Amino acid sequence: MEKFGVGGNVYMKEMERIAGGQHLEDVDAARVVAETKAIEAFKTSTSDSNQDLVKGCEDKLHIAIQPKHKEFERINKDRLEFLLKELSNLGNECRMDYVEIMEEECKKEGTIENLRAVNKHAQESCVKKFKDSEKGKGFKCKEQQLQSLEEGMNERFQGYIKRVLQR
Repeated sequence: MEKFGVGGNVYMKEMERIAGGQHLEDVDAARVVAETKAIEAFKTSTSDSNQDLVKGCEDKLHIAIQPKHKEFERINKDRLEFLLKELSNLGNECRMDYVEIMEEECKKEGTIENLRAVNKHAQESCVKKFKDSEKGKGFKCKEQQLQSLEEGMNERFQGYIKRVLQR
């Protein structure tokens, strides 16, 4: 039956619609929705066929969908890699902004209290810039990158404190 192509194509189109061109964190939930729509499309396109034969072919439809799902998983993996690269670049940009601000402050003959105040402001500014970016909005991996950014700034701040104390 050529109708398997209909179900497989519906499956891929539905997965793309759900993903909206972005990485999906929950591929399994999307798979259930897409597979249900594919089965519905298959049943609709075979409504004029022998229904006993159609029921027997539904298992074959599930098998036909599997390669489509593997293809989507590959696409989704590529999207995740791209997203992680974008978030890494954004995190690096924020780190550089932080370092620039703090290096300028360390050149001054200010106190530890001044350094703490500048650090607080610089960290808040960098975190805001990271959070406000549309890149990865709502994804767990963005929260993980944010945590890494904050930890990195805190570590660097300890180094700045040492530099000021050694003057």
